[in-house]
Amino acid sequence: MTNYFVVFSPTMTPAQEGAFALNLSGTEWWHHLPGCWLIADPKEKLTAAQIRNYAQETGSGLHCAVFKVDPTRSWATFLPTKSGNRSKDWIESNW
Repeated sequence: MTNYFVVFSPTMTPAQEGAFALNLSGTEWWHHLPGCWLIADPKEKLTAAQIRNYAQETGSGLHCAVFKVDPTRSWATFLPTKSGNRSKDWIESNW
């Protein structure tokens, strides 16, 4: 079974985002809206607290909230469908 998380961190800088993403190896993640991350953890190794800690380790001044989402999750999107934009495709395939 896969664990799913939603992360809100509107104060992350691009450098912090890069450092945060490095800590997410072994997961699938989506980050196409500023300050929002969707994380799928197929190995069930992460907790909300661990993900929060990874975010905090990227630097000071960070605001962050992490939520583990129920496996029966429901979602809806309104995302651009420009040529080459695969953000909705990722959600459909992995979320």
